[in-house]
Amino acid sequence: MKIGIIGTGNVGSAVAFLLATANIADEIILINQTTERSLAEACDISHALPMMSSCAVRSGDLADLVNADIAVISCGRARGNFVASRLELLADNVHSCIETANEIAHFAPGAIIVMVTNPVDVLAHVAMQITNFPRERIISSGTVLDSARFVTALAQHFQVPAADVLGSVLGEHGDSQVPLWSSVKICGNPLREFTQLNGIDFSEKVMAEIEEKTKFAADEIIRGKQATYYGIAGAIAIICRAIGENSHTVLNVSTLHENFEGTGNIFISTPTVICARGATEILPLEISSRERERLIHSANVIKKHFQTAMEILNSLPTAQHPQI
Repeated sequence: MKIGIIGTGNVGSAVAFLLATANIADEIILINQTTERSLAEACDISHALPMMSSCAVRSGDLADLVNADIAVISCGRARGNFVASRLELLADNVHSCIETANEIAHFAPGAIIVMVTNPVDVLAHVAMQITNFPRERIISSGTVLDSARFVTALAQHFQVPAADVLGSVLGEHGDSQVPLWSSVKICGNPLREFTQLNGIDFSEKVMAEIEEKTKFAADEIIRGKQATYYGIAGAIAIICRAIGENSHTVLNVSTLHENFEGTGNIFISTPTVICARGATEILPLEISSRERERLIHSANVIKKHFQTAMEILNSLPTAQHPQI
């Protein structure tokens, strides 16, 4: 499997390292605005591979995406210490998304796009508008990472291994995300049953604290080291592995939903089957009425910012978005 990674900053490089060392890809092309960076990253990652992988990693340009199976978009401005919300990155990153999507459509018209650049839900939708790719071939990393953060927070609270926790987050990859408390399981038991069996006090206050820890996990990491990248690299690796192995894995990725809960056509994360053809099946939602209300709110947040993105797109010369 050939994977192109456009943008080799902290996130793109971490994604490349994990994809290469886990033997998820046969060939990885690193593409960056500053070629020196992609050359250096390719060289550094290559030095790890003789010990664990047969993957070939090299620096290239957008023309090298020819015959790529997957194009991972991770270019653009990152959050950093002074950006309060992923949505604040929209005005800056929509331009790089437009340019990159145009090039992917030209050089790799059969590729599956995996969007990592924030705000991922909005920019995945923009990429679809630019490329005119079918729905299943545009995937945002969505709330795969948020779900992992939720599981981690639950595992830490209950002092059990993360492998013994099942938990999901749906909606926006951002502040309006929706943890699904109704489907949480700890050590195979529904949450309420687990807490009652073990005499654990689990109040609304504790639930709110865990939600906050999940939602703002990135902020804490950014305060400590200016960026997050290992967690998202794990999420992208899982998505790419599901595509490469045609595993039909169910993941909380963000794909296009037609008239989602009456809010219109938007990209939003819900359980979705991922296989060699991309995001092929959106599964029915099994959630509480309160969770559905919160999910509709999240959808409206995404919709609002997609409308802003389209205003930016439509203000550009038509040559920059020929597929529209």
